[in-house]
Amino acid sequence: MKKKKYIIPFLTIFCLLVANAFVIARLNNIKHLNQSGENFQIPMFMAHDLEGNVVTEDIFKGRFTVVCLWVVKDADGSRKILSELQDWKNTSDKTFQLVGIAGDIGENPDLEQIEKARMISRNIDILQITANDDLRELLSRIRHAPTVFFTDGNGVVIGQPVAGNELELIMKEAARLMEGESSFGKIKAKAQRILFQSP
Repeated sequence: MKKKKYIIPFLTIFCLLVANAFVIARLNNIKHLNQSGENFQIPMFMAHDLEGNVVTEDIFKGRFTVVCLWVVKDADGSRKILSELQDWKNTSDKTFQLVGIAGDIGENPDLEQIEKARMISRNIDILQITANDDLRELLSRIRHAPTVFFTDGNGVVIGQPVAGNELELIMKEAARLMEGESSFGKIKAKAQRILFQSP
């Protein structure tokens, strides 16, 4: 009788382990921003938002931040991921900040590029930074746009970036980082307690 009462919880935990292993395997296929595996600090920078206001590295201090690198030349894809990120933030019970970086707007952008970027991000309440030389070291570590990465309250890049519009993976990695420990680890520990519990 005791064995039967553990079958459903065991199967549930087994299914969760398989699902989490699948997501983690997909995340592990994406290279870290920092190839050495050490933490990477957002460099000191002075850039501008799309309205010309000065933005510095201070925006990353004190808050967990989800950063989306996007490009103007992929207007539809960029608009889609920025909208989905905003919808996620608006419905999430977690507290975090969203920041966008328009990666293909350079040091001295022309007005047409800026206007295109404004059109892409219109009605999206996410601070948008234009890339410049101060951000070159950071952006040189990213090979694909869009790419979403995460920073802690000290402006240190943490976790694994997510390339492409993969909202489910983005949310999963963000939740894992915000919790401070792997949810997979918690499930695994619970499964081990149940499996090895004496009858």
